[in-house]
Amino acid sequence: MNVFINRRILRGLVFAPVVFFLAACSSAPSRPAEILTERNLASSELEAAYRSMNTGAYEGALDYINDARRRAVAVDDPVLRVESSIALGTALFTAGDVDGALAEWKRAETEAEEENLAELAALARVYTAKGTLKKNGGQGAAAVSKSIQDEMEALSDNKLYTAFAWQTLGLSRKYEGLTAEAEEALMESFRIHEEELYLESAAFDWFAVASVRSEAGDYDGALDALKEALSFDRRSENKYGVGEDWLAMGKVLMKAGRKEDALKAFSRSGEIFSAAGFRRKAEEAEALKASVYSN
Repeated sequence: MNVFINRRILRGLVFAPVVFFLAACSSAPSRPAEILTERNLASSELEAAYRSMNTGAYEGALDYINDARRRAVAVDDPVLRVESSIALGTALFTAGDVDGALAEWKRAETEAEEENLAELAALARVYTAKGTLKKNGGQGAAAVSKSIQDEMEALSDNKLYTAFAWQTLGLSRKYEGLTAEAEEALMESFRIHEEELYLESAAFDWFAVASVRSEAGDYDGALDALKEALSFDRRSENKYGVGEDWLAMGKVLMKAGRKEDALKAFSRSGEIFSAAGFRRKAEEAEALKASVYSN
């Protein structure tokens, strides 16, 4: 009898660690079905790149884009590869390299189509439309506007892509000389950016509205729009944007013949750019300030 009991105890001791191990395993967290570390980092870097471009930090934007592109290629993520190409094209466009931007956006469109990414292919085509407007000085704007409208449905599920399409359509309508239609499109973009709290983009929408109004000779309306842009740039602490808003106000005031007010606006712009470390923009503001009474 004692032998039987001892054997049962012995068997319990031998198997107890196994049971404990299995129990421990059953309570451990499940392993993820997909690892997203590199992709999340790349996505964050692309967002930072656009923020840098909006605030005038173009070199920093390129660093973010290049690193995001490296991560996207390393994990072979088609979406991020296309998005990084679109971002690089945007950086090149912002720096004035329109041909380089168009080539990069075409690359993005081709890769998106090969990967059956219809939404990103449509987005790349809208960016190409923007580059085409710039390269051709607005010639053929009616055809460009039509091409943008053709892409709207493919972008409808993404609010920010849709906002960009409306914004680009507004600029195209401006080139067509359709003031009311241009402003209407830009305000569609603004409503999305305001709702989604993309403050810098909302500021640019108003900045573009000011350009439309100024070109149409509505200087008071342009100044009102620039004040709206200024309010959003201030809210986002976009130092570059704030300086640009005051610079644009000075230019509009000069057109309106209000030289004293223009002088104050150029002075404010120069102060902002100097304090923020944008030396070339500060020099531009000072040059405009010096030219007030020479014109």
